[in-house]
Amino acid sequence: MFRVAVCLSLLMIGLAGSVAAIRVLVPQNTPPSVPLQALDPGACQMPCWQGIRPGITTMKEAVRLLLASPYIDPKSIQPAYNEGIAFTACWKQPDQLMRSVVVDITDLCILIENRPGEELVNTILLNTTIPFGEFVMHFGPPGRYVVGRVSGRDLFYVLEYPQLGMQYDAFTECHNAAHTLTVTGRTYVLQPIDHYVAQTGWEVITQWRGFGSRATRNLAMRLRC
Repeated sequence: MFRVAVCLSLLMIGLAGSVAAIRVLVPQNTPPSVPLQALDPGACQMPCWQGIRPGITTMKEAVRLLLASPYIDPKSIQPAYNEGIAFTACWKQPDQLMRSVVVDITDLCILIENRPGEELVNTILLNTTIPFGEFVMHFGPPGRYVVGRVSGRDLFYVLEYPQLGMQYDAFTECHNAAHTLTVTGRTYVLQPIDHYVAQTGWEVITQWRGFGSRATRNLAMRLRC
C-alpha cells in the first residue's frame, strides 16, 4: 500500500511538472504591448495605420486622422518638404513607443509621403522598437525575410509582407550568437500593395522558414561574420 501511494505521488508530481512546462512553452494570450497597439490596424484592411491606407487615403484625410490619434502629438504635424509632398508627425509618448532606446529626435517622428502631383498617401514610414519574435507572433509569419551586410559590420534584416504592403527591418551586430527572435526592429514601412517595393538588393534572400539559432549561425557564416 505504501509503495502504491509513493508511486501515485510521483506520478502526480510528474504530471504537475509537465503541465507547468507546457504553460511556459506555449505562448499565452497576453495583450499586445503599447508599440504593437500603435501598429495594429484593427478592422482597417491592410496596409493601414491609424486609419490611413496608402493608395486610398488622401493627405488631407491623413492629417485629420492623425489629429485624432491618441499616439500622435497634434502640434508636431508639420510639412516635411518645401514641395509639399510629405509631412511629419511625432509620437505623443516616445518613451513608451521606443522603449527608452536612445535615438535621434528625427526617429521619433512619422513620415507620410505622397507622389508629386498626387493627393493620395503613398508611403508611411515610422520608427518603433518591437522584437521580431513579438512582431511575428502578432502579425503572423512574413512572406519572406532578407538579410544583408551593412558597412561590412552590421546585419540588416527585413521582414517582408508583400500581401499586406508591409515591412519591418532591424540592424544588429554581425555575430553568430544572435537569435533572430530577440532582434529588435526599428523601421516600419507601409506601401500600397500594387506599388510595393521589395528589399532585394542584399546578399541573402530567402523564403520564410521560421526563426532558429541554427539558421542564424548559418547566415552569419555565409555573410562571414
